[in-house]
Amino acid sequence: MSTESDRLIRYGCSLADPQGLERWREDNERREREFEQERRGEQREQQELNSVRRIALLRAEVESLRNELTQVYSKIDQRHDVAIEACGEALGEIRKCRQLDDVPWYIARLAAALAAAGNQGEARSLLEELQELSKRRYITPECYFVVYTALGERDSAFTWLQKMYDVRSQYPLRLKVQPDFDGLRTDPRFSEWLRRLKLAP
Repeated sequence: MSTESDRLIRYGCSLADPQGLERWREDNERREREFEQERRGEQREQQELNSVRRIALLRAEVESLRNELTQVYSKIDQRHDVAIEACGEALGEIRKCRQLDDVPWYIARLAAALAAAGNQGEARSLLEELQELSKRRYITPECYFVVYTALGERDSAFTWLQKMYDVRSQYPLRLKVQPDFDGLRTDPRFSEWLRRLKLAP
């Protein structure tokens, strides 16, 4: 095995030669620094390579997600078009019923359908028509309830729900399953009413 003395002799110095020993140590330290710099350079190259690989993977994932979203949006657009067409047909049928007679329920259902379709202006006009009609004939609480629910006016909707309950209407029993009431489901009062009507699970 090569000893330190042997390495020093090969380098041209001995333990008795302080200057040669110092040169050997300096050269050895220089080689160690160069080795460390080379090692760090290789580490940086590996880190950069890993970063490039991660970026490539992320881009592939993003592209995959983008394609999936494109397909989802396409399906949503198709369903939206079908829903709009169906909504238009339903509104047409309700308008026909309303033209036959000023039945409050037809007016209320038309107002609710218009509100759900985003036409709140016409919906409120029909609500005012209901209120004016109430001066001449009785308007059931259900009419106001469906309109205020569709308009998103929860306080008024729950007020008329209480009035339905007071007159022993059977309509509140539909709360749990009727899609028209989806806008109320996140309100804590909705859960209270389900318990009150014994509809809660």
